[in-house]
Formats: sequence, C-alpha cells, structure tokens
Amino acid sequence: MFKAGFIIEQTLGHVTHGQNLRRLLANEPDLETRWLEVPFRPRQALYRVFPVSANWSLRGSLYARRELMADDWRKIDAAFLHTPTIGLLAAPFLNSVPTVISTDATPVNIDSLSSGYRHRRQPELVERLKLAVTSKALSHARAFVTWSEWAKASLVSDYGVAADSVLVVPPGTDVELFRKPQKERRPGPPRILFVGGDFRRKGGDTLLEAFRRRLSHKAELHLVTTGHDLPPEDGVSLYRGLAPNSEALLELFHDADLFALPTRADCLAVVLGEAMAASLPVVTTTVGAHPEAVADGHEGYIVPPDDVEALADALERLVDDPALRLRMGQEARAAAVERFDAHSNALKILDLMRSIA
Repeated sequence: MFKAGFIIEQTLGHVTHGQNLRRLLANEPDLETRWLEVPFRPRQALYRVFPVSANWSLRGSLYARRELMADDWRKIDAAFLHTPTIGLLAAPFLNSVPTVISTDATPVNIDSLSSGYRHRRQPELVERLKLAVTSKALSHARAFVTWSEWAKASLVSDYGVAADSVLVVPPGTDVELFRKPQKERRPGPPRILFVGGDFRRKGGDTLLEAFRRRLSHKAELHLVTTGHDLPPEDGVSLYRGLAPNSEALLELFHDADLFALPTRADCLAVVLGEAMAASLPVVTTTVGAHPEAVADGHEGYIVPPDDVEALADALERLVDDPALRLRMGQEARAAAVERFDAHSNALKILDLMRSIA
C-alpha cells in the first residue's frame, strides 16, 4: 500500500484543483491518502496577530509547518505540496518525507502580473530576500510539478531548479463531467459565458463593455462571479455563489456557445480547461500561460488584455459564424481530453510521487 500525502492551499483555483485530485484518486487501488487543506485565514488566534495576520505566505507556511509536525504525516511514503506559498517553513518535513512541490506560478511570474493582481513589487533588498527564501525552500524538494512551461521556465532560470526535475502537468478538469450532452440546443441567440470570481481582475468589466458596444443586439451574456452586483440589463444575466462543479454551473457550461475570460492577471485559469472540455471555443488574453492553454485560431482566440475592440472582434466572429464555433469547439474538446484530463493528470502526479519515494 502506497501512502501519499497531499498539502493544498485553499485559495482561488487551487481549491478546485485539490478537490479534483481528491475525488479522482479516491478509488485508486493500493493507495492510501492523507490530506491537509491550508485555509487562507485559519481560525486560531495565532493567525489573527500581526505580522502573521497580514502576510499569507507567512500565515500559510506557519499553519502547514505546525500541522505537518504530527507523527502521522512522517509515516507517509511521499508528499505533494501545492504551492510553495505554504511551504516556506516546511524544511523539517521536506527533509524527512520525499516531496513534490507543485505550483501554477513562481513569485517572479506573479511580479510580472503585478498590476492586474494589485500586487506591489517590494524594494530591491526585500525582493532579493524573497528570492533567497523561496530558492532555499525549493531546494528541499525531490521533484517539481508546474502547470505550464511558463512557470517551469521561471523555476529553472530564476530559482536554479534543474530542468529535468520539473514535470509540466496542467491543472486537471473532469472532462466527462463537463462533456456537453447530446441534446437539442435550447432556442435563443448565441450565449457567451464568463466565469470569474474576481470580476475586475478577470476582465468582466472589459467583457461587458465589448458586449454593450457590439453584441447586445445579437447575443446573450451570462456572468458567473462572486461579490459583484450589476443593475438589470437586457441580454445580461448574473449568477453568484455557484460552487465549482455544481449542477447549476455545469448547466451554464452546457447551454453556452462560447466562453470568454478577458483576464488582466492569471497564471493559468482552471476554468479554461473546463470550458474546453465543454466543447466551447475560448476567447482569453495573452497573460501568463494562457497562450499555451488555448491555441489561437484553433481552440479560440487570444487577445491583449484591456483591448475592448480586439475582444469584441473575436467574440463577434464567433457569434456570427456557427460553423466556426462548432469547429473550434471540437478542437477545444480534443485539446482538453489530451492535456487537461484530470484523471490522467492525477495519475501522472501519483507516478511522480512513487518515483521519488
């Protein structure tokens, strides 16, 4: 029996990533798993005291270190830690248990997207210290997983990680769960779907502007987000509080004709794989690893962030051409099965963990 431990940070798309891994490995033969979900704001008093309360890296790493001191965690054969943000203080654990460190992006990657994340680069001395601390934490890992070649390149060039120790495994999607049912399309104009918790960072406002300028008379816009409100508007529907992989969310994917995520800052949005698995052509931006995920002109279109006209052009092309939507949707589905199949990708991670044990 192989004993595997999974330590997963509970922020943004990492929550869905962890849920997918947990569900898809649940019935794997000869496998016993242990899970640690690291909350963004732990309830204990320690994590509400400055400076711990003010810094997620410190808070998450301290929480993970304390939990991993339990004897049961030292009895596993290998561990998977996602992401380095919660592993900065985990050296004692990493030195006793062979561990794969997984990440969607490095701090240097995040700095390159700083304006979209409303993230401010620190003075040079602080940045050098961050680089040194992260490099030291990474040095204790036996192997690495990145979601993209973009993140792998940064691990290698910025943090001195050996290229042959890094396996690129995109975030998985349950491709069967998102498969579009074989049924007659519900009547109505083409439906554009947007799914993004942080409405502004994900480019929801840019999408609304493009829709109002060019598409409101011939398409519908369906917006799934959290904590954002809009006044009633013809052709626009707003949904809040939909859980990942929920029936209500799946129904929106299955009813949609195309997917738009004109994000200002993302490393690699998990939702892209979901949209592609639902046979939807995708319109997204040049940020992060998105050009790796969506082949421009084949599975959808890649446009610059904050470019309303380029976004409207791409969307209008798809709205006006059902045959193009169908062709790109089929290519998107094939790419999702090949690259984003959660079960296949989970087994790749498990194989890597076995190889270092």
